[in-house]
Amino acid sequence: MGDQPQGQAPDNDLLMRIVAAFVAVFVVVAVVGAIVAFTVHTVPQENREIILSLLGSLTLAFGTIIGYLFGRSSASDLRTRADANAARTSTTTTTSVSPAPTTTTGATP
Repeated sequence: MGDQPQGQAPDNDLLMRIVAAFVAVFVVVAVVGAIVAFTVHTVPQENREIILSLLGSLTLAFGTIIGYLFGRSSASDLRTRADANAARTSTTTTTSVSPAPTTTTGATP
């Protein structure tokens, strides 16, 4: 892609964002699909427990995604990236410190 040499793997951060986006879209579509399916069809009594567990898991995942995108985790992630970029672009100066002179007391063997 853009600045990377041909044949090199894409940046890990970009890959993680793409995977996270696909998972988020999948969960949102699954939640909306489940809501539509349960309003149109009735759930058989023998499958009720499993369906409710599945719906609860999907709702929890949906809430986690919304919480990340609009909550404190998103802001923290942006701040961490900004700090990393600032550290990468800043120049560092090194100072050398000479060791303190040592004195010996007593007789040496």
